Amino acid sequence: EEGTGSDPNSTLTGPPRTIAEHTENVCRELDSLVETIELDGDLRAHLAMAARWHDVGKAHWAFQQGMRASNPALAGDQQWAKSGSTARLRHGRRHFRHELSSALAAWQQRFPFAVPYLIASHHGRIRLSIRALPGEDEPPSPDTLFALGHHDGDRLPEVDLGGATSPACAIDLTPMQ
Repeated sequence: EEGTGSDPNSTLTGPPRTIAEHTENVCRELDSLVETIELDGDLRAHLAMAARWHDVGKAHWAFQQGMRASNPALAGDQQWAKSGSTARLRHGRRHFRHELSSALAAWQQRFPFAVPYLIASHHGRIRLSIRALPGEDEPPSPDTLFALGHHDGDRLPEVDLGGATSPACAIDLTPMQ
């Protein structure tokens, strides 16, 4: 469970934040860090892209359900990244990992490999493999790929990422093969 489910630092959320608000904060922090270490070139561009797209997967209905369950006062017409609650999130599907849908969305945008890799690794859970876990909610069809709370073809809505917009897309799990 610790390897895939626990993330003790994620309970340090502060006030509720939309995906756009949280992403802007992350991007500002990254800008400060890369200026301090005088980083430039492709690595800087890849880090900036990964920071901008790292939480697009939080728009998935299973994550949003967990947000609203932990804080019912959150507006239903917003896409939330932080609930403002320290309660453990109970997503709409067991073993859901938002960074998988974030990385796959970036992969589908044909970003350089480093970008989805950085996104996948930002909680340290899925950077090496994509696989189903025991006890996951299986899709109705036995032919549908599934892993980490995602079913092949799940829809991600359009997402405001602060300085960019992720288009709506269907999650494609074929890279797990």
